[in-house]
Amino acid sequence: MENLSSIRHPGASAAPDARIAATLIVPLCRLRVPDPAEDMVAFGRWWCDARSGQLVLSPTAARFFGVEAGWHASGAACCARLAAGDRNALFAAMAHGAPANCEVSVTSERGALRSLRIVKLPATGPDMADAGLLIDITQAKYAAVRERLSFESTQLLVGTGSVAEAVTRIIELVCLHLGWEWGAYCAMEGANFASPKLVCKQSWHDPHIALEAFSQDSLKRRMAPGEGLVGAVWRTGCAQWIEDLRNEASFVRSESAAACALRAGYAFPVSFVLADGRRRSLEIVRPDVFIPIAEQSRFIVQLGRWVIETACRDLALLQRSGFERLQLNVNMAAPEFIDACLPDQLRALVNACGIAPGHLCLELTEGMVMTHADKVIPIMLALRLHGFKISLDDFGMGYSSLSRLKELPISSLKIDGSFVRGLPHDPGDCAIVRSIIDLGRHMHLQIIAEGVETDALMLYLRNFGCNLIQGFLLRG
Repeated sequence: MENLSSIRHPGASAAPDARIAATLIVPLCRLRVPDPAEDMVAFGRWWCDARSGQLVLSPTAARFFGVEAGWHASGAACCARLAAGDRNALFAAMAHGAPANCEVSVTSERGALRSLRIVKLPATGPDMADAGLLIDITQAKYAAVRERLSFESTQLLVGTGSVAEAVTRIIELVCLHLGWEWGAYCAMEGANFASPKLVCKQSWHDPHIALEAFSQDSLKRRMAPGEGLVGAVWRTGCAQWIEDLRNEASFVRSESAAACALRAGYAFPVSFVLADGRRRSLEIVRPDVFIPIAEQSRFIVQLGRWVIETACRDLALLQRSGFERLQLNVNMAAPEFIDACLPDQLRALVNACGIAPGHLCLELTEGMVMTHADKVIPIMLALRLHGFKISLDDFGMGYSSLSRLKELPISSLKIDGSFVRGLPHDPGDCAIVRSIIDLGRHMHLQIIAEGVETDALMLYLRNFGCNLIQGFLLRG
C-alpha cells in the first residue's frame, strides 16, 4: 500500500498519522485524470471504505461539500456544510449494503441551499470500496417546488380576504413543502428611507410545536439593514444559512430560538409584486400574468381600489397643471362593478380629489356586462346619474345584441384591437369597423379604436369618423 503523499489529488490534504485503506488506492489514482463530464452534468463521485469509514471525493463532489478533493479520514470531516438533520442520512447512504439512494441538503459558499442525491453504484467486487455518485438536483427540485407552489398558491388565494392573510398562507405553504417548522415575511417599516427598520410582518409556525415565544420575539423586533440574519440578507440580496442559531453571535433572536429548540435557520430575499405590476427588482410583470391570478381571488377588488384612487389623484394633479379638460379612462373588473356601494364610493372619491365625475370614464368589457346584466346595469344607471362616463370595452368580442346595446347607459364604445389590426387590407375587418363607427355615430356614442400602432392606421380611422385611438402609436 502506497502512502497518500505520493498519489493524492492536487490540493488534497495529507494524512500524516493515517494509512489509506487498500480499497481506496485505485480511486485515488483515478483522480489524477480530470473528468470534464463531472462539471458538464453536475455530478461528483465518491468512494467509501466500509471498514474504516475513510472517504475519497472527486473534485466536483468535494466542491459540493466545501472540502478538498481526495482522501478524508472519515465522512464526519466533510459535514461542515451539511444540514444537521442530514448527517446520519449521508453516513447511512454511504454505508456498506445501504439502500440505492437518498437526498441531502448542503449550503454553498454564499449560503444558498443545494440539494444532492446520493446514488450507490453496484459493487464491482468483494475487495472494492463502496462507490457512488453525488448528483446536484437543486434546479430540478426548485422547478418541481415552483410548479407545485404556483398551482397550490393560486388555489389557496381564492377566497383570501386580505393581503396579510394571503402572505401568511403563502408562508405556511412554503414551509409545509420544504419541511420547515417556522417561517416569516419581513419588510421595511413605513416609508422612512432615512433610517429604515425591518420588521416581521407575518409569520407562521407548525401548530404542533411550541414556537409562540419565538414568533412574539420576532414580531416585536426592529432591525436595521445589515443587522442580524434578516438584515444581512436584505442588504446583500443573498440568501444565508445559519447552522446553529443558539450559538451564532450575529443572530439577534438566539435566546428565544434556544428556548424553543430551533436549531438552524435560512433567510432568502423574495420578489414581490406591487400594485402597479412592478417587482421590487423593477422587473415589469405583464397584466396578462398577474390579473388572471388576482381575478381568481378577491385581490382584484383591492387592486382595482388602488388603481381608481391613484388615477383620481393623478388626474387632479394633471388638471391643476393646466390640463383642465383631460379625461381619464379606468378599467374595472366584474367583482368591483357588482358592488351596490360603488356609485357613492366613487362620488366621495372624486369630491375628495376635487375632480368632476364627467372627467372619469369607467371601462367595462362587453362580456362582463352581458354575464352580470341584472346586477351591472342598475349600477351603471346610478353611476351615470352621478355624472360618470362609461365605456363598453372590447366591443364585438362579447355576446351583446343590438336590442340590449340600446338599453345600456354608456357614453362610448371601444373597437376591439383584433378588428383594427386587419385594417385596411382585410375586407371583413374594414366592414366591421366601419359598421361600428356608423352605429356609434347614430347612437351618439364616442368611438375609440384599440391597437392603433401606425400613422396610416390612424388616418384610415379618421377618414371614417373615428377620432379617438388607443395603442402604441401614442406611447412616445
